[in-house]
Amino acid sequence: MAENGAQFANSLHQMHEDMLEMAATVERGRKQWKTTGLSAEARLVDAETAMRKSKAKYDTLAEDYDRARTGDRQATKKFGLKGPKSAAQHEEDLLRKAQAADTDYAAKVQQAQSVRHEHLTRGRPEAVKGLMDLINECDSALALQMQKFCKLYISLAVRGYTNIKQPHLTRNCCSTTA
Repeated sequence: MAENGAQFANSLHQMHEDMLEMAATVERGRKQWKTTGLSAEARLVDAETAMRKSKAKYDTLAEDYDRARTGDRQATKKFGLKGPKSAAQHEEDLLRKAQAADTDYAAKVQQAQSVRHEHLTRGRPEAVKGLMDLINECDSALALQMQKFCKLYISLAVRGYTNIKQPHLTRNCCSTTA
């Protein structure tokens, strides 16, 4: 009887070790998907932030150009390293800068849209699928361990080492689905 008890304890300990290993594997997978998802979200936020900064720069330059074009006195006299610039030179300089900022803004918008599209169509679905796979793996491993426990417990019941009195309890114990 003591030998059967020790064997039962060893079997339970092995099941415990298997479940701890499975839990560690699932936790590593979960953390990996978490870092993957967070880095993808960070790339998306960075692209949108760069787009907003580029838009703000373009808006500022466009306003300055508009003021210089309409002849606003504040914008007409600007000092450069080579001396004061004429209104036409200043207006031309602001136009060139505004056009460059517009091109940069259009590129940043395109990049943000592509990052967002990539993230929504590929990144998030892959992460969800990966997490679902981990959940299914965990469920299957747990069902297998429950089946092992039921078989072990029933084998002890057949030998008369447990107090199972109703046979229908043994049938229900092992009816878990994988």
